[in-house]
Amino acid sequence: MPTLHSRETAEISRSAYEAAHTPAARLIANEDNVRRYLDPPVDTVYPLEYAYAILGDVRGRTVVDFGCGSGENALLMARRGAKVLAVDLSFDLIELARQRLAVNRLAGAATFLVGSAHDLPIATCSVDIV
Repeated sequence: MPTLHSRETAEISRSAYEAAHTPAARLIANEDNVRRYLDPPVDTVYPLEYAYAILGDVRGRTVVDFGCGSGENALLMARRGAKVLAVDLSFDLIELARQRLAVNRLAGAATFLVGSAHDLPIATCSVDIV
């Protein structure tokens, strides 16, 4: 990994704490909550549901979940049929995101990359949506 900016180093430290203190039970998706994002109405009053509504059909499209953290949105995108590239600065959160997908029967449904916005490990013109 290239030289990190001071804020990135601080975020990696914060993320390690978050990952170490996330109970395994919190990785199991609540199916009622997941259903909210699979095909939400465009007139929803909830901002994240609205974002998923205007995103449209992602089946078969390559989607980057930039700053994926513990993988909550990577899980939703994978459930919607996207080819997910999940990127985060934190190796610890990437591992947690992998676990999240695995415990929700989506192991292998995303590619996880540790990387910085200053040097993304993604080929130019290789994604459809960020």
